[in-house]
Amino acid sequence: MKHGVSSYSFCQYLDSGRLDLVGVIKKAAELGFDGIELANITENYTYDIEELKKAGEEAGIRFSSWATSADFLSDIPTQIENLKKEIDRAAYLGCEVLRTDIYHYEMANPYIPEVMQAIRDLADYCKEKGMVLTTENHGGPLCTATRLDRLMQVVDHDNFGILCDFANFVDGGEDPVQAVNLLKYRIRHVHMKDVHILDGNRIFPGEGWYMNRNGNYSRCAITGQGNVEMYKCMKVLADAGYDGWLIQEFEGIEDCIYAVEKGLKYAKRLLKVLPLGAWNDEV
Repeated sequence: MKHGVSSYSFCQYLDSGRLDLVGVIKKAAELGFDGIELANITENYTYDIEELKKAGEEAGIRFSSWATSADFLSDIPTQIENLKKEIDRAAYLGCEVLRTDIYHYEMANPYIPEVMQAIRDLADYCKEKGMVLTTENHGGPLCTATRLDRLMQVVDHDNFGILCDFANFVDGGEDPVQAVNLLKYRIRHVHMKDVHILDGNRIFPGEGWYMNRNGNYSRCAITGQGNVEMYKCMKVLADAGYDGWLIQEFEGIEDCIYAVEKGLKYAKRLLKVLPLGAWNDEV
């Protein structure tokens, strides 16, 4: 498996102007990551694709993935056209994975035939470009494991899979280990995001906390320091043969550079102990 970090993890520095996207690419390489995921940059930042490519080459870091979005409840041809432009940008950088959301809002039936065909067409386009198309358990109607499993069955395309975010399953009111176990053969990309959880029957804890679907409080954590059973999730994936990217995605209140550095160290330790079947204090 390969270790990457999402540009989204650096929002504290990007939004304050302390780093630009080129600086984020260089910082990711400096911290020891193998790759970087560019997340929703077209929607949020001004960039020059040539500068990004040059920065990656100079830093010696790969572009693991490109995360963007869509809402297929609006004009489907426009969504396809926009996503193809994003796919082209990602392919130019050598990304292996393209993530898109499918809907932004809740709905009773997310398996609209015209939308499912659009996903198949985009999966074909990604395959031509050497990438796999994924969607994430990212809120909306497709955030639960059972609905994602159904989506995979309906689309039924070998180049379409799931971007699994462990903490997002908590936000959706599910047990991440059970969700990963159900979807393990459909997962093509992983966000190693962690989350702190507190009982909802208490006063609001303060900054950074929000209420998840189970009625408990959640706050994004440094990977390995929260309540997600990371070892169990990763053991399920490893036993299923997953050998893709492990992306650090952080959106907590700690300094983001400190957080992703500690998360990377944890993830590397975790991979070392997976074959042992238990923790070893010396690893």
